[in-house]
Amino acid sequence: APEDRLDPIQFEGLVPVKAMLPLPVS
Repeated sequence: APEDRLDPIQFEGLVPVKAMLPLPVS
């Protein structure tokens, strides 16, 4: 699924969300 792939456009939308989550984002 495209949601599983970290595309530049998709990732940018997830940046604020992942930044709030206490999960290791690498």
